[in-house]
Amino acid sequence: MNDHISANGHYPVPSVDELPPRDDIASLASSAPVANGQSLTAPVFRPLGIRELLALPAKQWLIKNVLGVGDLGMIYGPSGGNKTFIAIDLIIAACSGKKWASRFEVMRPLTVAYCAGEGIDGLAQRFQSAIHHYGIGELSDLEIYLQVPQLYLPSRFGAERRSKLSEDIVSFIQEHKERVDNNQVAPLDLLIIDTLHSATTGADENSAGDVGQILAMVKQVKKELGCAVLLVHHTNKTGTAERGSSALRGAMDVMISLQVKGTNTGIMSCEKLKDGAQWEAIPFTRVAAEESAWIEWGSHDLRGTRTQHEAKILDLLQEAQEGLTCKAVAESVGLKSTYASKLLSGLVEAGIVTQRLEDPEKRKSSRNAWIFYVSEDDEA
Repeated sequence: MNDHISANGHYPVPSVDELPPRDDIASLASSAPVANGQSLTAPVFRPLGIRELLALPAKQWLIKNVLGVGDLGMIYGPSGGNKTFIAIDLIIAACSGKKWASRFEVMRPLTVAYCAGEGIDGLAQRFQSAIHHYGIGELSDLEIYLQVPQLYLPSRFGAERRSKLSEDIVSFIQEHKERVDNNQVAPLDLLIIDTLHSATTGADENSAGDVGQILAMVKQVKKELGCAVLLVHHTNKTGTAERGSSALRGAMDVMISLQVKGTNTGIMSCEKLKDGAQWEAIPFTRVAAEESAWIEWGSHDLRGTRTQHEAKILDLLQEAQEGLTCKAVAESVGLKSTYASKLLSGLVEAGIVTQRLEDPEKRKSSRNAWIFYVSEDDEA
């Protein structure tokens, strides 16, 4: 089976009629050629030992605790819920290498493709406002498309229309590969599709079958381009979850929801993070600019939803200018070292507390412990 997608965007799959009868499967397996007790055919399923498993590469983050290499994610919110403003804010952080939402580290400047299927008229002004706010001169590794490639091929469509839709996504993949081969653009790190609805014309979002085909197409795009994909989507009528089949949520590595809390304010929450701890909700404000608006992120609320012990630890660290070891924190607050270590790890994960070794030039040991202190952004 080759590595290229077929005309309908899928690998060729045999029909039911082409498969051997169930009774013949065992005989086919037993008749496979063998030599000295060994099958001559290459194994389809190769098991890993525990050492091989543990030797596999660790997850590589593009945006730490948000999106990893090859991940599939979703940002969803109500109509008018600032979805595109948030997506543009993420794009600028990703391409420039700045922290996103003032919290999440972009591991390196990323190459991003943004496909806009809605709100085209005001798109330039939205980007201009955000670029001016961040003081960015140029985003050379950003490609903006004023259309979205279609990810769904309805069976009820005629052959001619189905062929045209199939060519649409194939052309998107091939054209980008050609630009990479010609050194016109770096390999793609992140593809953002805004919105999923505009990229799935004719699909029934509540149908697990239709959504399954959409997800298969998205996975094919990820494989062919070697990138992560972030879908921008709408909430359901009640505003309590993303619209459509639960198969969508099941396939996502990260789910980020947006809630409107006021005229220009909202909350961004992590609903799912497959390879990390869900981070706490982050408030944001849409700030009006001359022609459009940009997103301002709320500062860390050190007390907000923190436990009493966490609040005491933060008070202690703010007073200790040089930072403290876990042992010193535990003794001062009156906690067991194991529990204090757990609380400190959570604060570090949230980006509120920073850790460094007493001697950064040496490895961690009983004589070279971690030093914890409140992050500079939070002290401000």
